[in-house]
Amino acid sequence: MKPFLLIFFGIGVASVAWADESGLFSCRDLGGGNAEISAYSGNDASLTVPAAIGGKRIVAIGKGAFFGNPHLREVTFPEGLNEISSFAFAHCENLARISLPQSLKKIASHAFFSCGKLPEITLPDNLEFLGTEAFAFCDALGKISAPQSIAHLGENVFPLTSGMLFPETDCPDIKVDSSAIAFSDASGDSAIDGAESCILRVPVTNFGRVAAYGCRFHITLKKANENIVFPEKIGMPKISAGETLTLEVPISASKELAAGTAEFEFSVSEPTGQCTEAQILEIETRPFVAPSVKIVDFLVSGHGESRLKKNKPFDLQVFLQNTTAGRAESVCVSLELPKGILVLDGKQTQIFPALNGGESKPLDFSLLITRHYRGSEIPVRLNLSEKHGEYAESWETTLHLDTDVATTKTVLSSAGTVASSEIELASFRSDVDKEIPVNPEIPERNIFVVIIANENYRYVAPVNFAENDGQIFYEYCRKTLGVPEKQIRIFKNATVGDMNLALNWLETRGKLPEAELIFYYSGHGVQDDASRSAYLLPVDGDPSGLNFLRPLTEIYTRLAASRAKVASVFLDSCFSGMRRDNAPLVVAKGVRRAASAGDISQLPANLVVFTAASGDQTAHFAHAEKHGLFTYVLLKKLKETRGAISFDELGAYLRETVPAQSLKLGDFEQTPNILAHDDFPYWDERLYPKSGD
Repeated sequence: MKPFLLIFFGIGVASVAWADESGLFSCRDLGGGNAEISAYSGNDASLTVPAAIGGKRIVAIGKGAFFGNPHLREVTFPEGLNEISSFAFAHCENLARISLPQSLKKIASHAFFSCGKLPEITLPDNLEFLGTEAFAFCDALGKISAPQSIAHLGENVFPLTSGMLFPETDCPDIKVDSSAIAFSDASGDSAIDGAESCILRVPVTNFGRVAAYGCRFHITLKKANENIVFPEKIGMPKISAGETLTLEVPISASKELAAGTAEFEFSVSEPTGQCTEAQILEIETRPFVAPSVKIVDFLVSGHGESRLKKNKPFDLQVFLQNTTAGRAESVCVSLELPKGILVLDGKQTQIFPALNGGESKPLDFSLLITRHYRGSEIPVRLNLSEKHGEYAESWETTLHLDTDVATTKTVLSSAGTVASSEIELASFRSDVDKEIPVNPEIPERNIFVVIIANENYRYVAPVNFAENDGQIFYEYCRKTLGVPEKQIRIFKNATVGDMNLALNWLETRGKLPEAELIFYYSGHGVQDDASRSAYLLPVDGDPSGLNFLRPLTEIYTRLAASRAKVASVFLDSCFSGMRRDNAPLVVAKGVRRAASAGDISQLPANLVVFTAASGDQTAHFAHAEKHGLFTYVLLKKLKETRGAISFDELGAYLRETVPAQSLKLGDFEQTPNILAHDDFPYWDERLYPKSGD
């Protein structure tokens, strides 16, 4: 018995519906100058559907518009038609020929259901959607021409007769090569992680001699898991004879996914009844690990300026980092500034598709404070977000006009994924620059410090990181050694006048009872070839003319003779004629020999000198730590001991550690030199006395 679907269509006629002049076509306005035919009341055997009615383009045939029409034998559709809706020509029992336009993209379910006299169809090349049972029970259908690709193919599109598409002895032969199946996931760990999207790529090959139409991919989980989502059935486009089609199956997981294994069972079927053997694929599942996206460090630097000023460009550099092992996706960073602050360079909004565990990204903004900006404080905010909306922490800080900033910005690079146990926060600063130990001041101590940090010279190359050396040594003196701020003088890029002023200030305070003096220098050291004398070079000094400078021995003499209880000197410099990068300080005309750091054997026994290198060695820098190597090792020990370390212990540590670190940095040797009188009585005295001492 021939099947029949009893369908009731209610066509509501609203203000947007109308009939054409003949009264045969009822139409519905779709907007934009387009319309669909919603009903037809004529009895033509051969019908050409008009391209336009009432000045509106006909782009669709509505649901059930020609349903059950007994008169139609031939229908020609116009170009411009995009869609034939469900049941549009169902049960047109005498329909024997249709001419479909290339513009047609969708034939909905049951559109030509049970058109029993339709012998062949040619589907247009642009067709994207072919609905369920669109041509089912078209028993006369014996020839089908279909495009290479149809994105959506419903169930039982064509009559379920084995000989309908192919001769009995000439069928497609569909197989899946399980060894070629590929699984890819966003995190790259070859597992389905909680809250992750993955792709399963399955190669399907037609080994037959004819093309395969209407194949379907079926996939299920042997053990249901509501936290894993995927399409259980996927329609496949035409597979030509000998062709391999790689099907992509999207798989996603919720955050509630537990650790275990997902067993997928899959197969491929096609309309002739052939079905591939079911295969099993096991994929590991892992629980969701939440990311944590933060700004972990920042640096402000002027374009050659040492203070933050209006109408002077400056750079704000920050490190964006995912600080946990969880993968962060769709990370957005948006810079928020008050009115009167301009962005000269750098995108105010930046989007990163993903940040893996531990991965960091440097962001660089060039800004300008206009003259019209009111106030001395500049609030800066970076709004952070990620896919889940709960694992990114916005950041804000307040900058202050006329405060010190770095003169040059740091060259930054990204850091990639690291194991969760190895994640360290990205930083512009060394480990010794952060979390500096704090000890209380000891008011009764007469301890005074001079720090000279010479980085940018007028006549010779700069000294890498000298300013940072001096600044962080200042912080350790103030916080860890407990020196009151008013008893410290720091000179960055000191001229010859500054250096004389510094020495006079320190020498004068050495006359106080039980005075303790600290003199720290980071910068170039130079030598006079004729006298074999060593000098500390001011930033306005010329190494070729040293007669106006005071030799290093004079500095020792003045500090020792000041009647101070103890004077300690730290020199992150060398007198080999070489720079920290191992290049010559100046071009020499002949062989230049290194100068000694000085002889203090004839001076009072209250002086101890720590120099960065010995003989003709170079005082190098640790680029990753942004310090001179000698200073970095010195600060590291002060941090480790909280300053409670004796001169003897410090000297032994420097002699052992600096040479080992220098060999790691490169093929060079650097051994600190410790100078003191044979009768120096303070070897056991600590830089910061422990409580109770």
